[in-house]
Amino acid sequence: MARFLFITLVFSSHFFPVISQGELDSARIICGPQNYKQISFEEVLWIFRNKSRQSTDAKPLEFQIDKLDADGKARKIYVLDTIQLARESRYANSLLGYDLNQNWKSLVASEVQQFRLLKDSLLSLFHPKGYRVRYLQQERDLAKQLRFVAAGRSKTAISLHNFDLAADVGIYRKRRYLRRGILYTHMGDLAKSIGMFWGGDFAGFPDPGHVQGLKNGAELIRKYPEIGFEYTRFMPVYRQNLDEAESLEKQENFQDTQELLVELGRLQVNKPCACQYAMSIPTPIVWDAPIFANVAAGWVYVEGYFYQLGTWQYALKK
Repeated sequence: MARFLFITLVFSSHFFPVISQGELDSARIICGPQNYKQISFEEVLWIFRNKSRQSTDAKPLEFQIDKLDADGKARKIYVLDTIQLARESRYANSLLGYDLNQNWKSLVASEVQQFRLLKDSLLSLFHPKGYRVRYLQQERDLAKQLRFVAAGRSKTAISLHNFDLAADVGIYRKRRYLRRGILYTHMGDLAKSIGMFWGGDFAGFPDPGHVQGLKNGAELIRKYPEIGFEYTRFMPVYRQNLDEAESLEKQENFQDTQELLVELGRLQVNKPCACQYAMSIPTPIVWDAPIFANVAAGWVYVEGYFYQLGTWQYALKK
């Protein structure tokens, strides 16, 4: 049975601009109450991505739109779609369970191809006498990445491995795998000389057996802003990591995290959101959609909870 995502919008005729004052924190955004004249389906998909933690399985291809204009409502029914490559289709596919690389590989195909060429070049150039070098894990699905996070093996909820833009290198002496050593430094220096980024340079969490095609997730989002849709669900995790680093006065260990939060903020600030805390049920209306945005009344329903509609704003610095 196919998994559907139903989205319903109700439009109103009022809009109030956002006014910000004081010194703002470019790495921290908050959702403040806001009335809207209208919001788009794409914006509702972002709201759902921020609030929902559901995961689903890939299903057969189909796409259907049903508009009910007579009563002022518009409704879309999304079914997993592997043919449509429009931005909104990718967002819907993400919500319906497509894994990151599967959903975005056509968008980053040229980036992946360039990284493959770099990987081939590295292996052709780095072959220390008496040792064998090979790539270990390269592409990794999101579920495995999150298991690494849960086990304390990673601090990043989304890795460049998830987009086939990172690889782990293994160096062997006969059949014995070397976990560390000066050879990894030599490998890293060579990797950087041909345009790669080396995990041994990671502040706070050095990974000498790791190479990647881009500096970090922030650079990926700068080049492909749509992919920020995937990262936004993990903003609380990244924010917590940065807060912990600041409290320990080790913020340099999380510079990549700070860059990522800044990029995510740029994507979302002044866009619609569901405010942080659930509100009391404003209406006895019953419907079968996991998300329902009543723009006229100023609230949005997400998977059993009602929230006041708002807009993302930069927080004031503490």
